Amino acid sequence: MRWRTMNDAIVGRYGGAGRLAARSLLGMMLAIGSPVQADETLPSDGDAGQGGRIVAPSAKPAERAVLLERLRQLGPAYVPRTEHRLPDGSPRYLNRLVGEASPYLLQHAHNPVDWFPWGAEAFERARQLDRPVFLSIGYATCHWCHVMERESFENETIAAFMNENFVSIKVDREQLPDVDALFMTAVQMITGSGGWPMSSFVDHDGRPFYGGTYFPPAQFTDLLERVSSAWAQQRSSLLDEAGRISAAIARINGAAGQARKVGSGELTVARAQLLSRLDEEAGGFGGAPKFP
Repeated sequence: MRWRTMNDAIVGRYGGAGRLAARSLLGMMLAIGSPVQADETLPSDGDAGQGGRIVAPSAKPAERAVLLERLRQLGPAYVPRTEHRLPDGSPRYLNRLVGEASPYLLQHAHNPVDWFPWGAEAFERARQLDRPVFLSIGYATCHWCHVMERESFENETIAAFMNENFVSIKVDREQLPDVDALFMTAVQMITGSGGWPMSSFVDHDGRPFYGGTYFPPAQFTDLLERVSSAWAQQRSSLLDEAGRISAAIARINGAAGQARKVGSGELTVARAQLLSRLDEEAGGFGGAPKFP
């Protein structure tokens, strides 16, 4: 699949070229009126499981049975990470991440978001439903990853909108560093900086057309609505943007593999660029949030 060729191609870091490839998108999105309104609650699912539990709303009954069995196999010592519980203390929500080995993914297995792990199934589902992909990348000890989970991914209203309008993928950057490197390059192009949680909006072929890092819940909700509207009303612009970003990433990756002589002139320019971003009061470079 074409999304896989991008995943395999990008191994280098963003080197400063190509940011203009994506700069126009946000302005276009902010100009879109009449954003889609989020549903107030998640739809109930009578076939989801026992005792009112909601199991992966997009899954078939046989798939739900497998997820319930995986939950049972975790045993009585397992403590679900969620604020949504049934009267017996068990988790109200269950998604496909319950079968994953990654501790980070398992932390999100009981969000009301209908998460998919990274893979062809998620992209094929997005193609079948004709929806954009929301991709969230983080890791188990990331503070702001957990903040965004608590504020947005555990929010039933936000989750309902995501489930209705996107196919959502969760990735552990420590498990899939190649995927993380690919989308970090794109986010750095678009915003000028990067970090985690990394939030990307992606087409059916795995090409990012917009991205960022942590979004507060109100801003995240607004962004979800505007991306959903743009996908319905101005999709060609989004796909063109995805193509430009992908081409820029390919150029950066190609340039990263070429050696050239570096002299005092290049070092002087690099020093000036670094000093222009130096935070003399708080230390480091650029503004918050700062990552090593």
